[in-house]
Amino acid sequence: MSGFLRDMLLGTLGLIVAIQFVRPARTNPPFDETRTLEAAITVPPAFAAIVARSCADCHSDDTRWPWYSQVAPVSWVLINHVDEGRRHMNFSEWLKPGVNDPVQYTRQKLHSACERMQTHNMPLWSYLLLHPAARLARLVEDARALGLEPLVEAHDRRELDRALASGARLIGLNNRDLR
Repeated sequence: MSGFLRDMLLGTLGLIVAIQFVRPARTNPPFDETRTLEAAITVPPAFAAIVARSCADCHSDDTRWPWYSQVAPVSWVLINHVDEGRRHMNFSEWLKPGVNDPVQYTRQKLHSACERMQTHNMPLWSYLLLHPAARLARLVEDARALGLEPLVEAHDRRELDRALASGARLIGLNNRDLR
């Protein structure tokens, strides 16, 4: 290996190690239960399950931080996305001071969120890239929007977990070796 190539490799490795020490805060701040979405309206269990599965990690103060949220530079992007998501819509800090009609406020906020999902502005493509179950959930939702009930097929435990996380109501288990 030439001296230049070795120096480039060592420099790159040194940079990768050095950036691990630049750690923005991964926070789950405490929140007031009287200001949550559940305090504003009665949340149907099916909707609560969808929010918990698909939205809460970026849009609440109860984020489950994955292992890669500790590896720079991915951690920087992820923490920024969560911070931005919380700023736009935070289920843990739903009721802002001065909201006079919680039901109307909630109706407007959820209508806006639905529009963003229908136009595929949410979830972010980077989220879909790292969460295969979310891609499947989007397909399940698109099928239902067309009046269809999708059948999701699973071949192993990992695929079954994804199918369950997608919200699919019909799951086909296939034990044939199709690979």
